[in-house]
Amino acid sequence: MVRIIDPNSPEEIAKCLRALKGSSDYSKSYAARSLARVGKGRPDIIGALREALSDPDLEVRVEIARALAMLEPEDKKCVDILVDALHREGMEVREAGARALEELGPFAREEKLPILSKHLRKAVPDLTALLQDDSEDVRAEAARALGKLGFAEAVPALIQHINDKDDDVQIEIIRALFLIGKAARRAVPALLAVLDDPNRPARETAAGTLASIAPENKEVLQALCQALQDPDDNFRCAIAREFASMGEAAAPALPYLIEALKDEHTGVYSWIVEALTHLGPRAREAIPHLKEFLKGPSELRRQEAASALKAIEGSDNSETGKESGKQDDVN
Repeated sequence: MVRIIDPNSPEEIAKCLRALKGSSDYSKSYAARSLARVGKGRPDIIGALREALSDPDLEVRVEIARALAMLEPEDKKCVDILVDALHREGMEVREAGARALEELGPFAREEKLPILSKHLRKAVPDLTALLQDDSEDVRAEAARALGKLGFAEAVPALIQHINDKDDDVQIEIIRALFLIGKAARRAVPALLAVLDDPNRPARETAAGTLASIAPENKEVLQALCQALQDPDDNFRCAIAREFASMGEAAAPALPYLIEALKDEHTGVYSWIVEALTHLGPRAREAIPHLKEFLKGPSELRRQEAASALKAIEGSDNSETGKESGKQDDVN
């Protein structure tokens, strides 16, 4: 983690400037990251970073280029250095270049720097090419960078590589589609196919991505409804959580949500009840089913049902859940 230096402390800034000329690559990289936070409008800092771009170590140059891109976003040269790193022989260098681009994406949006975003967009083809890299670490970092950059142009390549042989890379590719958002809707068929993948974390990530980018898609809703019957408790719980996150978009799935109330897994039940709560009056069909839980042995389920009923019909049913002599479920 980079320590935030005091921009009003000449001593701290001077120490970082000296480190740029030192012998430790780690210290030079650390200094570049620290100076990027305080160098805006400081010709002395920007000048020192520009001079350090001639450092013999390419990973150090990547860190310096990243810092300069933040301080002088209109200068395309800095992004060009990062893109060049993606094509170098060393795996660590390619990974460092992708990571730097990954970090610049959110920065450009947060700081409202369209010129920097324009430069970064041109890196998409080079990053998508890295999805075929021999190193799973590089492929994963490339996917993370494409997601953080958020450009729709990356979607076809992400779809093409969504079944990466490495489980972690596959998850990063799916997360990238999630971050790109609704512009990634063309990935729906590929994501639906992942729901049958043996990699459960990938299945869960795909379900979350589908619920986020295409909650109104009938095929997506049907697939998520069917997934509520999956034999894997954890996967069902993840699916129920996605329904809870969908808000009113989950309304067409109401019959399946009501059926899922019978699930013995407490986590599934809790997320389904939350989904019904978010639906409010649109979940009125669930009222008699929820009232059945007010008579059950589980205090947790009674409380959650009462809370949902209050949201759905506007009445406080909490008192009916206070039956003496009841024992909690073990699920």
